[in-house]
Amino acid sequence: MFARRVSLFLVCALALGCGPTPAPNDGGVVDGPGLDGGPDASGPLLELGAGQLAWEPLRPRGNRLELIHGPQGGYHVFGRVRFRGLGPDVYISFRVTPAGGGPAINDPASRVRLRDTRGLVRLGDDTYETSGAQLVILEAIRGPQDVVGRDFRLEMTVQRFESPQAISAAAEITIVDET
Repeated sequence: MFARRVSLFLVCALALGCGPTPAPNDGGVVDGPGLDGGPDASGPLLELGAGQLAWEPLRPRGNRLELIHGPQGGYHVFGRVRFRGLGPDVYISFRVTPAGGGPAINDPASRVRLRDTRGLVRLGDDTYETSGAQLVILEAIRGPQDVVGRDFRLEMTVQRFESPQAISAAAEITIVDET
């Protein structure tokens, strides 16, 4: 089972790579290698994903994320990450902003701590994936009319626990409501 999961991961990583990787906190886009072991494969790497039940890779552009109406009345989308080089104890945070600019529609200061076997699954040497979908709660919207059919930038950051070391990556998404 483990070998099968690692093989699937390697196929996905080779096919999709990581996409553009913004440096933490500066908002600039820096091209970074994917988890496939490309140039500078020794440093921290991040791959973006989504999907409620299983990993769905995100491309740099052209992604459609389903808007979910939660049982408590709010709205969210799902995010997932795969990363290498930060160890098994990290914080994960998300930031969703309009593609044309503007304030975040979620709380970008909100973060969740994940650890090996407690929210993270080990895929290989110092390579991990979120074991389940992470809720990206869209607190600043009143309803689907505020976001459906619009383009956004979804940024994900993984920070090593008790360290300033972090990596970020972003993808362009369109929020859809297909239910």
